[in-house]
Amino acid sequence: MKDPRTSEKKLPKAAVKVHPVIARLEGTGKAAAVLLGYPGKARDGSFRLYRDLDMSAYAEVPLEAVLHSEDGEDGGPTRLYVLGDAALTETVVSEVNASLSRYRESFPVDFERVRYETFASCAGKCEGKLLGPSWTYHQLLANAGNAPPEIGHQLYILANQIKELNREVLHDCLAACPRPIFGSRQETEDALMEKHFG
Repeated sequence: MKDPRTSEKKLPKAAVKVHPVIARLEGTGKAAAVLLGYPGKARDGSFRLYRDLDMSAYAEVPLEAVLHSEDGEDGGPTRLYVLGDAALTETVVSEVNASLSRYRESFPVDFERVRYETFASCAGKCEGKLLGPSWTYHQLLANAGNAPPEIGHQLYILANQIKELNREVLHDCLAACPRPIFGSRQETEDALMEKHFG
């Protein structure tokens, strides 16, 4: 008589490969975040992750926070998996006319220019309020494109809610700024929304 323990059919081992991010985080209690962008050169323990190829905005990402990366298709953005609690520094690069630069010599005082600069510096502070939300907006849109339709639709709705909420925040912030000499508050608002939210 056959031993029942040896007569059981042996099942083949499942060929399941552990995702590299799960392999690094499993059991640590930490979560990952997914970033999309174009990595620059690494220096001093971090690198710049550019939002677009025009390099007008980037996040400084610590190298030690990167868990895994996947190259984009056809030169598209790289998908980075990073520690969810990693501290990133986000920067927006903007061109300024030399006559309005904060580094130019300030005497003699041109009061019309000072009034314009006051609006410009106030608008710059308002623009700063868009940096985090615009990054989140673009991440949501990217994730919506890769998610199942029902989830993608919800992510798309959330992204647009963030965009509209931040238009209101920007509008209220610019309304508190001094009157601009050139252009209008509305033109500034439209330009900043286009720059950050497309």
